[in-house]
Amino acid sequence: MIDPRAALRRARRLLVVPPAAGCDELGPALIRLRVALPQALVVLLADARAAGRVAAFVDEVIPAGAWSRFDARRLAALVERLAGARLDAALVFTAVGETAFEVAYLAYLAGIPVRAGFAVEFGGTVLSPAVPPPPAGVIGPGRHLSLLDALDLSAALAPAGAKARPSCDDSAF
Repeated sequence: MIDPRAALRRARRLLVVPPAAGCDELGPALIRLRVALPQALVVLLADARAAGRVAAFVDEVIPAGAWSRFDARRLAALVERLAGARLDAALVFTAVGETAFEVAYLAYLAGIPVRAGFAVEFGGTVLSPAVPPPPAGVIGPGRHLSLLDALDLSAALAPAGAKARPSCDDSAF
């Protein structure tokens, strides 16, 4: 059985899916992703207009219009295009109240072996791995960074021996 976190760290071709609201808050997560996986080709599933602010952090943009409006022919073409890209993994970023399962299922159909995103409900292996969401109140860029933390994609940023999350008051020790 494949270890999805280890496979994600070895990914050479990575699909990134922004939340439905767009890419505006995805910049910090893409920067961290670039540091953690410098060898990866990063493919963003978003319309070119929506990708504007983060275009510098991705290698390719695949238009996402097919999955935002249900059209069976266009969805089949999108699945075929994703399959043809021979992607190793997909990271599905979501906002509070959104589900990662819809896009993860497209990635599943396209044969992408690792499909990571937040989930509180059981969805079989559509998300592999399914990550528990962060505490209530963690939104926007913090929410996206917490997905990378849960997938062990932030260790590359911390200097050796540094605490990953210092307590609020370390002076007492």
